[in-house]
Amino acid sequence: MSVLWDPAQLGSIDNIRNGAGNTAITSRAGGGKTSVIVEAAKELYRSCFLLAFNTRIANELKRRINFVTGAQALTVNSMGNRVLQRVFKGLVEVDGRHEWEVARTIVAKSAVARADRKDQQQIVGELVALVSYAKNTLLHGSFEDLLLASQRSGHGTSVIDTTTFIELALEMITYAKEHPTRISFNDQVWLPLVLGHDPPTASTVLVDEYQDLNPMQIAFIRKTIAFRGRLIVVGDDRQSIYGWRGAAGNVLAEASDVTTRLLLPVSYRLPLSGVALVQLLVPDIQAAPGAIEGRVEWVTPETLESAPEPGDFVLSRTNAPLLRLCLRYLRDGKRAVVAGKDLAKGLKNLCLVSKTHTTADLIAWSKDHEIDEEKRLLELDNPPLIENLRDRMATLRVLCDGLQTVAEVTRRIEHLFQPEDEVGDDRSQIVCATTHKAKGLERPRVFLVHATFFKPADKANAEERAGPIGYDHDGDAWLPISGLEEQNVYYVAISRHQQELWCCGGPQPGFVAGAHTPPRVPNVVLTPSRVLSLVPPPPPVPAPTTAESFLKSVRAGAVVEVPLPPPPPRSPFAGIYEQERRARPPIPEELQAAMDEAPDADFVISCAECFERTGRLSEKQLVALARWGKMGSYR
Repeated sequence: MSVLWDPAQLGSIDNIRNGAGNTAITSRAGGGKTSVIVEAAKELYRSCFLLAFNTRIANELKRRINFVTGAQALTVNSMGNRVLQRVFKGLVEVDGRHEWEVARTIVAKSAVARADRKDQQQIVGELVALVSYAKNTLLHGSFEDLLLASQRSGHGTSVIDTTTFIELALEMITYAKEHPTRISFNDQVWLPLVLGHDPPTASTVLVDEYQDLNPMQIAFIRKTIAFRGRLIVVGDDRQSIYGWRGAAGNVLAEASDVTTRLLLPVSYRLPLSGVALVQLLVPDIQAAPGAIEGRVEWVTPETLESAPEPGDFVLSRTNAPLLRLCLRYLRDGKRAVVAGKDLAKGLKNLCLVSKTHTTADLIAWSKDHEIDEEKRLLELDNPPLIENLRDRMATLRVLCDGLQTVAEVTRRIEHLFQPEDEVGDDRSQIVCATTHKAKGLERPRVFLVHATFFKPADKANAEERAGPIGYDHDGDAWLPISGLEEQNVYYVAISRHQQELWCCGGPQPGFVAGAHTPPRVPNVVLTPSRVLSLVPPPPPVPAPTTAESFLKSVRAGAVVEVPLPPPPPRSPFAGIYEQERRARPPIPEELQAAMDEAPDADFVISCAECFERTGRLSEKQLVALARWGKMGSYR
């Protein structure tokens, strides 16, 4: 079945296949970037790496790409792992707990060993977090670099002085360099850089989700580009939401050596009402031709507690409301989970650090710990870290609800949380997730704990005046979303739905900039009602550009049109893309596995072309593959 590409997509496919120089392609939410990447890569008859941000995206690319073309889809970390395995003869072992073990050993041998066990555990946790951030940002070369990394990330402790803490982190960095065969997840990319082991190169390197890459990954990707090769980056600058862990944002897309910048503005996910809402933040996003009307509706907390069904998303800026809602759904007999195993590990570690046995003691400890850590973080003047601390402590206290012992809390954590990769396609249960965990995913119907993305203008007594489950401040004046990254988080949240977006609490649609008290318009529905269908439609109005004009249009019953940009001239290569590709003989699984392990991308493409022409490989190619240890006796 042929695919009808829009002009912007055709232009991007043409550039990837036939363009010259480095290119940055910005794709808005639902813009079809993965389909564009796959379609373009099918006709790339030269060596090509498709580097994905995470394993889920890499597996999707592998499933959809014809490997006869010579394109290899993998994550940046798996590419680095291949380099280390080649250098150290396959002896490298990746262990997620390795950094924790190293930190415990170093702390135990230092003067800190005399500290209380609870304090030691806190030091270990902060050391691991700081070293990870320092590697991601390449701030690891000196005491001054690590001190800067600590100030930027907020990772530190009041238990010991700053100088001792940074020296312990430096010792961890030195240990990692001297013991490269048992490594952490980040070391797969960091060690080849610091030890000077270059990765294999390809004539075309295509990177997905460029806005989520950190400086370490960017430096590694640069080394995979062959002489006179091309770098093509694809992503969405307005979905840059990982700055807190060192992501470099739009550094790659805005680099001076990028000669072409393209935009995929049409969203094939969002309905018309969703596009109208998103345009208030991202004006250049457009609705697809034939998109459904959809709906954006404001609901009460009672509806949020009762309406979600298996297959729906419930999204929030913070974790604590999600725990309350998930427990409520479970009590009502509905299957529900919270996305995020890494959060579960952090909460279990807090239970361990607290050294408590009853939930009453754990709650008391969490309040004391929050006060102590907030004092330390206030000195760094980093409000996002303080908000994160408060959310973690509030989440821990919610988990204690109805339980007596800390052991029961730990079992509840294990039961409630699932990895985000596992819930991505699971429609058998309600998935409660923060915006960061839902990025890249979509659902027909999404419920949004809308109030968690805003702050009440009157912070005094806000907690006492909150709604019955802690997230609705009905009647409050709201502050606008401050900071580009927080606006990006909101954009990601309101662009996950395919049909319906149900919002609870907070200000009315489009309230992003400008502090004011919006009038409370209950149940604003952006779809025409049955009564309106009996009345002649009002004349169309231009797409709104401000929050006030948007609300005014909706209240007046006007139909909000989403204008499409004029199509660019038809590409002379368009006819080629619409032709059916010639049939190619499939490559046997054993042979494909051997080619995947070959470190030389140019060699892989020559093997693929030879097999396509003759149906077999030459004797020299077979010998080379056998030398890499994966070929066996294939003939």
